[in-house]
Amino acid sequence: MRSLFYEFDKLIKEKKLTINIIANEKRNRLSKNYNDYGAVDKISPIDIYDLEKLIEDTMKSNKIPLFLVLDTLFDVRDFGAF
Repeated sequence: MRSLFYEFDKLIKEKKLTINIIANEKRNRLSKNYNDYGAVDKISPIDIYDLEKLIEDTMKSNKIPLFLVLDTLFDVRDFGAF
């Protein structure tokens, strides 16, 4: 059985991601909470689109659209439940 670390390391290499080992103090400053499971990620902000323009552009493209509307989703970790 392969370890979780091995799988994580393999995924990092496949996706060509950069990983840095940092001190706990710096990790705590970056995460701003102590419920981070020992890992912090720095990602780009989420793009926000105007819904009316998005629908209009999609209809013009003659493609079959799929819109997923997630109302009252407060915690992005809840998205995995869908």
